[in-house]
Amino acid sequence: MATYATIGAASVLAGYSRLSFSLAVIMLETTENVNLFLPIIFALFISFAVGRLFNRSLYAASLVSKSVPFLVETVPVFNRGLKAEAIMSRPVHSLSKRAKIDEITEALRDTNHNGFPIVENNANGDQRLIGLITRHTLMVIL
Repeated sequence: MATYATIGAASVLAGYSRLSFSLAVIMLETTENVNLFLPIIFALFISFAVGRLFNRSLYAASLVSKSVPFLVETVPVFNRGLKAEAIMSRPVHSLSKRAKIDEITEALRDTNHNGFPIVENNANGDQRLIGLITRHTLMVIL
């Protein structure tokens, strides 16, 4: 009887909170019964799938009620065909891996970009992106 109650409790929690593997580990640690692992995992995934059909998770609903912005799982329809080149500014102002202070201050003064790509020159003359640094970080460093 306790086995069914444990599996049912895990299933209800998974359906409401959308926790899967971590909840299985918590339930196994609580019961100290390794034989329940597969039934709990099976029940969690079924309740997770059924829960997604009817409502959002407890945590997503909590974020919405507090007006906290978060990324949704799917791309909005009007942004599906959008490419980076359509919204990026040109020309691209990049900095080298070992940029001089004059180059950094010029980039900060002449542009209002919030981030600058860090590039490295290859042996054949091509540039390779190795990172990104924000305006704020550059201003703090200087």
